[in-house]
Amino acid sequence: MRNVSNQIDYYFACDDAGSAYHIAAFVAHNYETLINKRRCGFRLGIPALHVFREFMSITALDNLWHVKKIPPETKTAIIGTGEGFERQEISSALDIGIPVLAVFDNWTNYENRLLFKGRKLKVRAILVTDNRALELSRRINSKVRTVKVENQIVKFLLSSKENKKSKNKKLLVFHQPLQKNLKRLRMKSIGIDEVINIVRTELELFLDFVKKNINVYRKEEITVRIHPSLLAKHKKLFDLENESFMISKNTLIEDLSNSNIVVGYDSYALYLSEKLKIKTVRLKIDE
Repeated sequence: MRNVSNQIDYYFACDDAGSAYHIAAFVAHNYETLINKRRCGFRLGIPALHVFREFMSITALDNLWHVKKIPPETKTAIIGTGEGFERQEISSALDIGIPVLAVFDNWTNYENRLLFKGRKLKVRAILVTDNRALELSRRINSKVRTVKVENQIVKFLLSSKENKKSKNKKLLVFHQPLQKNLKRLRMKSIGIDEVINIVRTELELFLDFVKKNINVYRKEEITVRIHPSLLAKHKKLFDLENESFMISKNTLIEDLSNSNIVVGYDSYALYLSEKLKIKTVRLKIDE
């Protein structure tokens, strides 16, 4: 990994997988320009690193300029708003006068995405990628400019050579932690056994719907994609695979390309599958 001098054009920071998908897709789609014509620094948490590996090779990832903290002479910072280190990073950027573009990656938790230790983070603008997010952000964060930009994930998926519909019927289940479990799953003190038990219970709920409502007969026809933020930190979740389903080890592009039906609860990936015109089934779960 190369070092970067203090003065750079763009500083990208993300930890949570959600914002990482948007930023990684943008970087991958504009890689040559960002590497050869701009000076860019990157701070990527573990979940974000795993996401970036879905969009580029290890060599390409290593050729990015990786930094441990935001250089003080950064011109513009583009930072996610997940539950990792992002909000602290936004706060640090604002403290030294760097304008921040905050990435809102889905439609949840808009009230708290720009709060850090009781402080309202006054970013330059909020970046969203669809009309629903635009409306929500303008209503909840009315004092901050919200800008709708092109969805870089959809753009990347549509341009990918791997994005071809499979002739074989494959069903893809996107795991998304239920709201009632989120707080516990985010605790640093939680053990792997408890994580496995929570995810197992959630998957049983999802797969019970599949068995009752969709005709799928063989194990290889059901693939489960564990939420990337969990899988990046807990590799033992692969052990949940059994005779009923396979747990994906593929990239998002590969999984969507090999699926004719997508099932999920509240995953942003369902929006992507709809954009790719894949049959999408949204579960309604009372929490």
